[in-house]
This record gives sequence, structure tokens and C-alpha cells, in this order.
Amino acid sequence: MSPPDSRLFIWLFTYNFRRKKVEKSSEIAGRTRVVEVTSKAAGVGSMDDTTVGTSADPTTTKFQESTLWDALDEYFDLSRRAVLTALAVRFGSAAVLAYWLIKRVRRRRQRLAKL
Repeated sequence: MSPPDSRLFIWLFTYNFRRKKVEKSSEIAGRTRVVEVTSKAAGVGSMDDTTVGTSADPTTTKFQESTLWDALDEYFDLSRRAVLTALAVRFGSAAVLAYWLIKRVRRRRQRLAKL
């Protein structure tokens, strides 16, 4: 299970990607058409003449496959950036906290040395 800060950064970085994906999915769904498949045309004996299936436009099928890989590439690139940003924020926070603690300890030592 990943830490909450990493999950938050991944969610933030991929938010627009997911929104665009939903829009593209609805756009692609609008391009698909319902075709009636008969048992003779399908070449399957167990199907009856009333079987209905969906078919994408043949010219967009290869386009959809290539955009799938591009989308996965983009998603994993965004996820990688989010994880690296989360690690940088963690490291920066730890460095600031360490600096503050060291400064505080030095002040206390100086006060105790004056007494």
C-alpha cells in the first residue's frame, strides 16, 4: 500500500488525464455502430438470426489501438512524475524539519552554556 502523500500526488497529476479519457471514451462510443450479425454472415452455427453485436468503424480500430498505447505511456509518465514529486516534497520536508531541529538544539545549548 502506498503512502497517502504519493496517492494524493498521483491523483492530482492524473486528474486531467482521467477527465480527458472519459471524454475520449464517450467520443469513441459515439463512433461505434450497432450491426446486426446473422448466423450465416458470422459463420457460427449456434447463433440465431436475431443476434446483435457492436462493431467499431474499421478505419478507427488501428487508431484506437495506437491511442491506447499513447494513453498508457502518458498515464505512466504522469504517475512517475507524481511519485518523484512526492519524494522531493518528502525529502524537502525532512530537510526543513532537520534544519529546524538542529537550530533549536544549538540555541538550547547556547542558553545552557550562558547559565
